[in-house]
Amino acid sequence: MSRLGGRVAFVTGALRGIGLAIAERYLAEGAKVVLADLKPAADAEVTGTLQRLGAAASYVQLDVAQEAGWAAAAAGVRAAHGRLDILVNNAG
Repeated sequence: MSRLGGRVAFVTGALRGIGLAIAERYLAEGAKVVLADLKPAADAEVTGTLQRLGAAASYVQLDVAQEAGWAAAAAGVRAAHGRLDILVNNAG
């Protein structure tokens, strides 16, 4: 079994740099990963990244400076995965 099999991770600032590297590593270790960043979900960078990362990755648009966005993101993760095991506050 992989180290993070069955776990759900949420990574902010996940479209590039350290955030993307963390998301990639968690996916390699077996986690389902919700990536979060400022770009809309339909943006070409978002769709390309998700396509490259595979089915265990998903995306939510989030401005970490907006409290309402956090509530919506948390509700979305719970609805899609039923749990959240790992939170990486990488953005901003």
